Amino acid sequence: MDERPSPMQGAQSLVRGLFDIEEGLSRSLLTAIYRLVFLLAALPWIIFTVLAFQRSNVVWGLVWAVVLGPAVYVALVIASRFALGFTVMLIRLIQELTELPNAVDRLTSEVANLRGDIGRLPDVVEELTGQVQALPGVVGHLNEHIDSLQYSLDKAQFWRTSRRRPRSRTDEPLEPVPNEPEE
Repeated sequence: MDERPSPMQGAQSLVRGLFDIEEGLSRSLLTAIYRLVFLLAALPWIIFTVLAFQRSNVVWGLVWAVVLGPAVYVALVIASRFALGFTVMLIRLIQELTELPNAVDRLTSEVANLRGDIGRLPDVVEELTGQVQALPGVVGHLNEHIDSLQYSLDKAQFWRTSRRRPRSRTDEPLEPVPNEPEE
């Protein structure tokens, strides 16, 4: 199924685009303008060719029809294309410039937030330093609890013969327990 809009829908879209000031130049409007340029650029070619045939001899009419007319047509289309591109670029630049104050305001507020965060940074670093300095004591306290739990576990499993001693993370690595020979 063809999803291209009908000519009537295209015309309605073009008319809406012509009078929509907020949207700027839409793609369909640019296409319509460029097609109009193709048609209008052919007018000098046709007019000068007809005038050359009427006011001059057949040779000048043929020169305008075959050489000068196409050259003028191509020059006008190229110049119109540059002018249209420049206009689009200028409109986009104006849109960006109108959005610039809002962007600067957002950036200013973000910088103010960053300054506040940077101002709190020494306090946070000092707090972290205190927590890091307290860490060995916490680890030692946890190791004592682990040793106590290991001792309680060893006592609770009285039926097992254990040659292990309570282990602590600060002690040297445990020596392997020799295996008893099986009978």
